[in-house]
Amino acid sequence: TVGMYEALTDVQPELEALFSGDGARGFFAGEVSSTVEQLGSTLRHTIEEFGHAIHGEASRKAVHGGEIHPMTRYVLNYSGLLADSHGTLDVVLGDAGLDDADEASTDGGAASTPSARCIRELLTLLLRKMNEKSRLYDDAGLQNIFLMNNLYYVVQKVRESPPLRELLGDDWLRRHRGQIRQYEAAYLRASWMAVL
Repeated sequence: TVGMYEALTDVQPELEALFSGDGARGFFAGEVSSTVEQLGSTLRHTIEEFGHAIHGEASRKAVHGGEIHPMTRYVLNYSGLLADSHGTLDVVLGDAGLDDADEASTDGGAASTPSARCIRELLTLLLRKMNEKSRLYDDAGLQNIFLMNNLYYVVQKVRESPPLRELLGDDWLRRHRGQIRQYEAAYLRASWMAVL
């Protein structure tokens, strides 16, 4: 949908220029604008549904050995694609973006654009879901391994993607690297308690 939106808005002036009469040009301009608006609405709806899908994911099977959950990979790939089109996303989301203004103001250096707020919200939903999924493990050590693996994957993907890193900011990265260290400490505590 993003690609179609970008393509149509890019050629919109040239398409309108093809018609010479005011009536035909006005009619065609209205049709193109209507189509662009429908594509924007579809994109907003798709992102909203994606957030609902993350929130509603209800599989009850723990990932073997606390490895990275498939949903983590999927959400990061999707977020990367959104970040690559952040200019278009800012136009489409405008003020209709997911409301995350409080977190945006605390992320020094991070963009507080609609696309940045949208991606932060999607990643927040993902990390909450991974926290839920960690409870599928009976062993506290394995819970923390799972959380550490998934968050480490998220942080690495954000660090490796210039658009994601720019949108989320270095403070976001620092905060989540700190959370990885907390999971590591919790894992060590849980593991050594059993030994002791």
